Amino acid sequence: MGGLGGCAPTTSVAFPDSHPAHPDAAAAPFVATPTLTAFDAARSSTSPDAPEADTLFALAPEGEAALRAALTAYLTVAERLAADQADLLAALAGSFAAALDALADTEVVDRPHAWHERVEAFATLRSQAEALAAAPDLGAARSAFGELSRSFADLVAATGAPAGVALTRFVCGLAAAPSGGVWLQADATPRNPYFGSAMLMCHRSMAPVPGSAGVPEATGHDEGQP
Repeated sequence: MGGLGGCAPTTSVAFPDSHPAHPDAAAAPFVATPTLTAFDAARSSTSPDAPEADTLFALAPEGEAALRAALTAYLTVAERLAADQADLLAALAGSFAAALDALADTEVVDRPHAWHERVEAFATLRSQAEALAAAPDLGAARSAFGELSRSFADLVAATGAPAGVALTRFVCGLAAAPSGGVWLQADATPRNPYFGSAMLMCHRSMAPVPGSAGVPEATGHDEGQP
């Protein structure tokens, strides 16, 4: 287990083989995939690391607000799982899905068909949110979160973090493919949602998420006025 930060177990916890953070699972392969946006790369890359994006989607203010709402629900789910708590997850998953729907109804500046071209990716995320809401126990919730988290983290890599939110993308390193054990946090101190208190700080890598290229709201002054 050398080379993985914080990965010495503090308690004896048994995870099923299907769990996205099973300790005996093989690490996901690493594939570098050049792309126009990170969200596009997610559909073809098997690496849990953030794909490099040449451009960020510029969200209108309503799109940034919807992304912020989805992120708030997502981060709360991650914190609950890191605390070994499975309550409230269904309601949070519902809030996440509603915010995602709101985001899909907004426009990307200078890319009017950006979300229309990604209908399938949004449908996958919604399905993953439904699976999280239906999870019967903590292990199943962590498995469902692993799938959703990878998809959502790649979406956020393409949009950038909302203004004023400093996000860090972590990769667990012990999680099985396809999710790879990816999660986002609003700070840089790892709290692993896949192992919780057993290996709270376990991670293989971490990287900051770039800030949003969103368009600021109109200031309201008349043209030509300072």
